[in-house]
Amino acid sequence: MIDQHHSDVPPLAECAIVDTECGATAVIVAQALLLKKIEIPTRLATTLAYGIISDTMNLYRANRPDVIQTYLQIIPNCDMKALAEIQNPPQSRRFFATLGKGIEQAVARSGLITAHLGEVENPDLVSLVADFLLTYKTSKKSFCTGRFNGRLHVSLRLEKPTVNAGNILRDIFTNRGEAGGHGVIAGGSFKVGEEASEEECKNAEETVTKRILKRFRIRTTGDPYYPFRQVVSKS
Repeated sequence: MIDQHHSDVPPLAECAIVDTECGATAVIVAQALLLKKIEIPTRLATTLAYGIISDTMNLYRANRPDVIQTYLQIIPNCDMKALAEIQNPPQSRRFFATLGKGIEQAVARSGLITAHLGEVENPDLVSLVADFLLTYKTSKKSFCTGRFNGRLHVSLRLEKPTVNAGNILRDIFTNRGEAGGHGVIAGGSFKVGEEASEEECKNAEETVTKRILKRFRIRTTGDPYYPFRQVVSKS
């Protein structure tokens, strides 16, 4: 078992390699192959390179020099055209509609920006929008939810690893085992029910939002601030 995430329960494996500071599980695999001087095929090198840059936000979250060196060592074996296509895949109309909704619905409070996407075609969109919203210049933290197959998926992103994002997200989940993460990245999901009403889904979204605000000690009083909604002047 190879992983970058800490587990409260000892893994059931004869060999367990866990490095919570490596930035990406692909780093561990790549380093093992490089240390053993095993030739890395093009497709595998491309896969490992993408794993590293996607988990570290193009090496921005690479907190150790060896992570960058590992990436540089495997890049010569990569299919760069394929890597570029993986990073910039064609997107559906629904993808852009979801992204637009995330921007439109985003609420900013004391450095935290939150958004609820509603139904999503892929739960990965939740983390993608959370990453995107974190780039807003006043954001220090982003929190995003999305509904998929009867579950509410949640992503938390922090600008700096001053606290462990995984611990924060676990604190707001009823079942701590349904959330996880490390450093500045965390995610999880919990069951709402495929037959849940719109009101029940909204209640679940509001509950986790209130909990994350309380966890960060952010006041909920006053009108919400929607930073990306166009202000229409009254004449």
